[in-house]
Amino acid sequence: MVEIRYTELPAALHGQEKDGFFPVYLIHGESFLCDNAVDRLAAALGPREAFELLEGEQVRLRDALEEVSTFSLFASGKVVGLSGARIFDSVSEAQTLAEKAEKAALKGKTKQAIPFFLRYLALKGMTLESLVSSGGKKKKIAEKDAWMQSLAEACLQKGLKVPDSMDEGELLLRAIEKGFPAGHHLLITVDQVDRRRVLYKKLAALACVVDCSVPSGNRRQDREARDEMMRECLVGVLGRAGKTIDPRAASRLLELTGFDLRMLVANLEKLSDFAGDRKGITLKDVEEVLVRTRQDPIFVFTGAVADRNVSEALFSLAGLIKDGMHPLQALSALVNQFRKLVVAKDFLISPAGKGWTRRMAYDGFTRFVLPALLEHEAALKAMRQEWEDGGGGAAKSTDLGIAGNGKNPYPVYQALLRAERFERRELEQAMAILAEADLRIKSGMDATRVLESAILRMGPGSGAA
Repeated sequence: MVEIRYTELPAALHGQEKDGFFPVYLIHGESFLCDNAVDRLAAALGPREAFELLEGEQVRLRDALEEVSTFSLFASGKVVGLSGARIFDSVSEAQTLAEKAEKAALKGKTKQAIPFFLRYLALKGMTLESLVSSGGKKKKIAEKDAWMQSLAEACLQKGLKVPDSMDEGELLLRAIEKGFPAGHHLLITVDQVDRRRVLYKKLAALACVVDCSVPSGNRRQDREARDEMMRECLVGVLGRAGKTIDPRAASRLLELTGFDLRMLVANLEKLSDFAGDRKGITLKDVEEVLVRTRQDPIFVFTGAVADRNVSEALFSLAGLIKDGMHPLQALSALVNQFRKLVVAKDFLISPAGKGWTRRMAYDGFTRFVLPALLEHEAALKAMRQEWEDGGGGAAKSTDLGIAGNGKNPYPVYQALLRAERFERRELEQAMAILAEADLRIKSGMDATRVLESAILRMGPGSGAA
């Protein structure tokens, strides 16, 4: 049996380079570490061009085995990865899968929820079609299971299917015993393993197991292990970016992120972009980027709609309504979001916005565009005041600006990034759809259904948003 910890992987690969690599690697544990382990293994086993990664929610193990068994165009062989394989699924685990899917779905994490959801349906012998509308009528479903209906609709929109219910573990064992062509390797990631099962013991005797699990207990050594792993991740990401971070800023960053390595990396990348040419990341940077712009559920919802991510928007809306928010409140937040996008787009297409370039970096925005935006909005304010009262008296407050006093520029930068993805007419159509939704809700129609319909109409390919 060969089982190594994630931290031991570099040394193990160095040894296997001399003694020979395994045909199959079984990788389990924390998803971010699993992804990193796959990248390291793929790099060690062959050229990048010879590596193909397959998603477990879209293909079956049989497909991956067929792929790794076919002829390779590369002399070194072929490396196939199967992410999120289902070899350890069992009927008794269906409830756990359902709970994971529901938790992710209600947080708006559609991509994370789908694999659990499809595996749950496979184990229960259910179909996507059994959960969605048919014949133009909305299928009746218990309120507590409404997330399943929304998730099923999202899967069908993506063209996904429920995988076959089969014993993939035995299929894998037979394939390993039969053998792969020389130089061909299979990398399999799973969420978790049960070391007590016969399947695991058989696989561990034939493959190399890479343990990427992280202690989840509350013991002191468990907490210290998690903290150390996050700090190693922090040092690695900043080292590659050529940045440093102030100790107080690092502590605050870890406090805000919690133990989520993927989110930590995303936050570090945001901070690196925010710092621009500066080498050091400060506590002020963390407060500016991660505290003042930290997303709560309503901003996750409005952001998903503005990003044209229909499935995530519907999931987020379901969570907001479940927590007691009225659809009219959610609609009001959308109106505010798109009103800001209209203002941002008007600036971008005006002569004052000529300094903006597509996907401009934050540092360039603060140096070249923000000053122009502040002058532009000040000129508009003066013009409006002159129209209203001939130039006398104090200017009235308005929501027809996005820069404010320029003291909190990062959200403004994000608004411009979103606005550049739209044509002006698309934003006008989106505002018309929202106005129509407001009228329909106030006329007594089902508020949730009206808002869901508006989100769908503003989705990709609609010409509105």
